[in-house]
Amino acid sequence: RKKLLNTISRVRITPVPGEPSDDSFHLPHEYYVPFVVEPLSLPKEKEYFLDGRINILCIGKLTLERKNHILLLKAIHDLRNTYPIRLNIVGALRDEGNPYYGEIKNYIHRNTLGDIVTIKPNVPYRQCREEYLNHDLFILPSRNEPAAVSHLEAMSYGLPVICSDTNGTKSYMEENRNGFIFHTDNLEDLKDKIIKIISKKDILIRMGKESLRIVQQKYSPLRYYNDISEIIKLEFN
Repeated sequence: RKKLLNTISRVRITPVPGEPSDDSFHLPHEYYVPFVVEPLSLPKEKEYFLDGRINILCIGKLTLERKNHILLLKAIHDLRNTYPIRLNIVGALRDEGNPYYGEIKNYIHRNTLGDIVTIKPNVPYRQCREEYLNHDLFILPSRNEPAAVSHLEAMSYGLPVICSDTNGTKSYMEENRNGFIFHTDNLEDLKDKIIKIISKKDILIRMGKESLRIVQQKYSPLRYYNDISEIIKLEFN
C-alpha cells in the first residue's frame, strides 16, 4: 500500500491525525492538514434552550446503519423523564423504503418519542445553518466514522459536541473542554457523557463557547493556508 501511494503521488495530505501510538502506516511525505471551517457564530449571539428545552442535534445519513441513530434514540428514551430534552435528526434520505430508516421510525413510534424527536430528511445545506443556531448540543453517535466534519461545523456555531472513539476526526474536539468522547456502541457511556453536559446549563454554555474558541484558534481557513504553504516550501522549493 505504501509503495502504491508513493507511486501515485509523492505528497499525501490527510485530515485524520491518527492515534499517537499508531506507527503502522506512515509515509515519508504524508502530512496532516485538518478540515477547516469559518467561525460563524459569536458567543454573545448564541441563544440557548429555546422553548425551555435542551435542544440536541444529530446530522448523518438516514440510510447508513453505522451512523448509529438507534443508540442515540435509546439514550434519549432513557433520559427523557429526567431532563427537558428534544432531539432533531437531520440527514440525507434517497429511499424512504430503506430498512435502516424504517428501524429509526419504528423505534420512535414504539417508544412514543414522537413528541420529543423529529426527523428532518434532506435539509438543504444552507438551511443547516439555522439548525445549528437553534440547538444547544451536537451528538455524532456513529461508529467507525472515517473523517467526520459535522461536529467541526457544530463547533463553529458554538455547540458543545459528543462523538465516539472510532471517529477519525475525534481529536478536533477537546475532551472535557468543549465536549466528550464516548466508547463506541456503549449506551451507558453515551448517557453519562450527555448528562455531564446537560445536567448544568452553565457547563453547556461554557463548553459551547470553548468550541468556538477552538475553531478560531485551530481550524480557521488561515490555518489551512499556512499548513499548505509550509508543505509547498518543504516539498517543492
